[in-house]
Formats: sequence, C-alpha cells, structure tokens
Amino acid sequence: MQKEDLEDVLISFTDEKPAKILILMDLVRCPPAHVNQHIGKLMRWFYDHLARLVYAKATSWKPVTVGQLQRYVETECEEHTLEGFAGEYILPGGPVHERESAMYADIQSYDDGELAWHEPRTRPSVFGPEESDALRLANAMQRLGMLSLNGLRIVASVWNGTRFSDEQTPHRAEALMQAAQGAGVPVSRVGTFGGDSLKIGDTSASIADLTALYRGSFARQFG
Repeated sequence: MQKEDLEDVLISFTDEKPAKILILMDLVRCPPAHVNQHIGKLMRWFYDHLARLVYAKATSWKPVTVGQLQRYVETECEEHTLEGFAGEYILPGGPVHERESAMYADIQSYDDGELAWHEPRTRPSVFGPEESDALRLANAMQRLGMLSLNGLRIVASVWNGTRFSDEQTPHRAEALMQAAQGAGVPVSRVGTFGGDSLKIGDTSASIADLTALYRGSFARQFG
C-alpha cells in the first residue's frame, strides 16, 4: 500500500472513531423517559459504518433548523446518484461507497455487462491530510470537560425534556453555556451570527458591507 493510500484509510478512521463519541453523547442527551426506546437504535448506529460516517459529516454542516438537518441526513444516506441531462446514469454514492472505494479493490460491472477493475481511490490534497471536523469536535468536548462525569451530568440536565420540532433552532447552546458557567467551566461567547450585522467580540460590521466586499474582491481576483 502506498503512503497516499494509507493516509486515505487513516483519514476514514479518524472520521468514524470520534463519531462513536458523538453517538454516545446523543444517548446522554436523550430524555430518561425515552432512553429505553432509543438505546437499541443508537447502539446499532455505534457499530454501523453509515451511521458513524453521517455523524462525522454532520459536524461540518451548518443547518438552520432541525428540519433542514433531517433533509441533509436523508440526502447523505442515498446509496446512488443520478447523472446526465435527464438522470439517465445511475452511479454509486454515499459515505459508505466513498469509504470502501478508498480501501478495497473490486470488480465493477457497467450497463452493457463489461467488467472493469477498480483500484482503491485516493483523495489527494496539496495540503496533506487534515484533522477531521469530527475529531476536532471530540477534542474540544474533552478540553471543555464535557466528557467527564460531571460534564455529562450537565449535558444531560440541559437536554432533559427537550422535544425536537422541524423549525427548532440551536437555541439550546445558550442553556448549555449557562449550565457550564454555573459548574465553574470558563465558557464565553466568541461572536454571534444573525440579523443584518456580524459581531465578533466588540467589533461589528454590516452584512451588506461584508457581502459587497467579498463579491468585489472575488470579481477582481477571478473575473
């Protein structure tokens, strides 16, 4: 196995292993009255490649509502994609296909019955392998103390009784910050997004001005 191939396999592992932490964290966040209902499903996901890969990918998504997150997940779980002008070509897709095509050699069959040899596919990058978003999140949770016994109790108390709806937004983060501060965890807000302005610390700027600056710079560089 070449170095590039090995790096690709290891990157896949660094996506899936931290996802196990996120799945167990969902079990902690589950209201006690519903644990028995969901524990079997969550533990199946713990051992399932597709579920772990979707959890890992979700750490880089920016959904606005729970409903939008659900649509992202449904799209990610599709095993095939349609290509061509009218979708006349059906191609394998999804995170499991990406994982296995990077790790295993296989024989593929085309529509006309012709067989083709498939070699493991790599994802070369001029910047080299990067730490996955899922691993960064798991490390951040560890540094914040969320994975300690006391931290898990705080997470459970904040999420206890929460019922999700399609239009629900990530407002529970505020409650989690308040609970952490009450437990002596040094947490502070870095910045906020929303409305017609962007604020980071004591500095704020109009979204319209930032958009015009971005579009103008992009046009000058690539127009």
